[in-house]
Amino acid sequence: MSDSPLPDDSPDTLVALVGSSPTPALLSALTFTPGHLVLVHSAHTARRAKRVAEVAKKLCPEIERIAPIEPFDLGKEVNDFQTVEGRLQDLMEKLGERPWRLCYTGGTKVMSVSAALCHLDRFPDRHEWRSYLDVTTDALWFTDGSRHPGGVAAGSLEIEKLAHLHDVTLRSLVERQQRQQNAWRRGELDKLPEDEQNEAWVYGLFRDRLPETREWDVQGNQVMKDPTKSKDNMGEFDLVVRYRHRVLCVEVKSNPNGILDAAGWTIAKARRAFGSATQVLFVHAGAPRQVSPQQLKDYNPDLNGAGVFVYSLEELKNDFRYERDLREAFFDPKKVKNPPQPSDLPAFTDTSTSPHPGDKDGPLLLMGVGGSHLAILAAVHAHAPSHTVLLRTKQSEGAGRGDSNLKQAVRRAMFAVEKPEEFGKWSQQLADGEYLRSLPRGDRKKLRGRADHEYGNHVNFEGTPEEAASVAGFAEQGSMKIEKYRPDGAPIIADITTGTKAMSFGLALAAQAYGGCVTYLSPFTRRLSCRTHGTLDSFGPAAVDWPLVLDGYEPLQGPLRDWVEPEIAAPRIDIEALELTAVKLCELTGSKPTTVWVDTTVRAGGTSEVSRPYWYSAHRRPTLIVTIADRAIGLAAPSWWRWRYSSSEERYEWKRISKGDWAHAVFAANEMLKTACGPVGRTLALYRPEDAEDVKRTKDLIKWLSWPTDEPDKSAHNQDGTAREITGHEESHRPKPLSCTPETPKFREELSKHLTNLGLPRVPEK
Repeated sequence: MSDSPLPDDSPDTLVALVGSSPTPALLSALTFTPGHLVLVHSAHTARRAKRVAEVAKKLCPEIERIAPIEPFDLGKEVNDFQTVEGRLQDLMEKLGERPWRLCYTGGTKVMSVSAALCHLDRFPDRHEWRSYLDVTTDALWFTDGSRHPGGVAAGSLEIEKLAHLHDVTLRSLVERQQRQQNAWRRGELDKLPEDEQNEAWVYGLFRDRLPETREWDVQGNQVMKDPTKSKDNMGEFDLVVRYRHRVLCVEVKSNPNGILDAAGWTIAKARRAFGSATQVLFVHAGAPRQVSPQQLKDYNPDLNGAGVFVYSLEELKNDFRYERDLREAFFDPKKVKNPPQPSDLPAFTDTSTSPHPGDKDGPLLLMGVGGSHLAILAAVHAHAPSHTVLLRTKQSEGAGRGDSNLKQAVRRAMFAVEKPEEFGKWSQQLADGEYLRSLPRGDRKKLRGRADHEYGNHVNFEGTPEEAASVAGFAEQGSMKIEKYRPDGAPIIADITTGTKAMSFGLALAAQAYGGCVTYLSPFTRRLSCRTHGTLDSFGPAAVDWPLVLDGYEPLQGPLRDWVEPEIAAPRIDIEALELTAVKLCELTGSKPTTVWVDTTVRAGGTSEVSRPYWYSAHRRPTLIVTIADRAIGLAAPSWWRWRYSSSEERYEWKRISKGDWAHAVFAANEMLKTACGPVGRTLALYRPEDAEDVKRTKDLIKWLSWPTDEPDKSAHNQDGTAREITGHEESHRPKPLSCTPETPKFREELSKHLTNLGLPRVPEK
């Protein structure tokens, strides 16, 4: 069995890493109930660690039966192996000879892998003392592939405590309104507004179907308080349902047409309040299947893969008659098919006497796939591998266009780093339409496929995907790939910049068993940290084949106004602000290779049946994306006016949208760019000076969504103009509102700051 019972000699000390999500550290503490809990955090996540300690003590006081909960700060440089491992050695000296358990789910990749390797060195045979919480299966996985037999202990959690864990304070909506809804449900009140009737009916369905046990919790009309203004709130939910540690936020809409615009913001605020495993259910009073999840994804592409459900009142009543129906649809974790059997990990080989592979050594590069593909291209550029092997998890997308695009992009990146002059000439030929048209068809095809032909056998993306949390599985896969693809005598590098932490740990073990290196490449500074050889020089930008990264965008040719569909899409965006800002950005980039890309879904002249949904959602995507070297700046400029139906006038008319609607559109655009580009992308939300007062609310929401930080100075550049490491990846979650005043020095200075924060040097004033 893979879920074998734990030995009786379990340690009383738990060391849990705390990252941007505090939930894994709390759940591991509640599951193992140590007498001494050590919360290891960075300078950026100290506040989260404090919340974990507060909630853990309230839910399980026996956690402090041996010693008070102890925070341990690793500092700011948590993407540098030697700094992190130096601090971990300090921690191990404090712990002395006592045994200790490790939960390495939280923290940065470098924190996680360093802590796991240190623990493995100290307790090589105690796999059950090293755990990783996989949110898709709700299981604590040990490093030999087995899992904690009792599952995750989360029955004592409550909705309010989960919110408090995420630094959110909940309060119930107006007490009078709740009393009226309850009276209507009991038949004691004849009249109630339709929207409140629907809310009361949905609340009643969940309340009636679900048992009153510790595992279930149902709360109606929950408001998230504004931490800076006592009378304001940051958002509300018609219903919040908890099963163990999983949360479903429910929004009830009388008009189903309002769901499309509300979905993106609803999932964002739900996950801010309760964590990344939170899901959202929309219930509407319209006809069954009037709005589908697929429509939501078409309208708002960043919702692809998000836990968003849509049902009509009728469907909810007919499809969910029992507790089991609700639990299986919205709460049950994914089941593990064919779970791996426990297995030993590869032995460690000391590499301290060998130098780090240079750009002429042609190493074999192992990487996991996860997050933005740009990080993989940057690693290829830094390591100059002779062969690249990419591994994926069962939870990631299967082989398809995404995998094909990635392989093609990696081949071109390898071509660029190995033969930069030839690659530059080849790229110019591909960009020269007249030259391409002059070639015979066969030669043209051969030219376009040169990188695929020459490097096709140097990039491998194959093998059976492993469970995301299976350390032993990825260690075995990594070892197999090394044996199969390693050129004679070539050095081995496992780069852990991408992929899950368990995957990174497994690949690190495989590389080190063959005397290889384990590295992390900072996306901001392009600085390479090697666990064995320390911090290496920063590297220049990688060659990025942007059409393979920016799906749905193409280079802008001519004026933007001539491109955008004029009747539906154009009124939803500020075309002039977008064009002026793109021009100014291009001026500021100097000699850096710069291209302006335009959203193809807003193109005029498309088939109306296919294009209409995208025209209506034009304001929810970056209309333009300016790429500079290997960085990207998205430009979003949602209009403040919409053509909407007025029920009082019984006709359509132009109406100014709310502050919240504008903010929601900006967040949707930001999520789309973040998905494509990760932390090296930034979204600028453009507005006119006359709208500055309304945009203040957007700035409040951005600050709230990204959690207040304990680090007051968030600038990302040093005095010499080079990029400074930003602690955490929260910056990519924050759209940057910018007043569009192109002719002013202040506008130029603000744009220059954003370029600098992406690691791009400032261009001197002419």
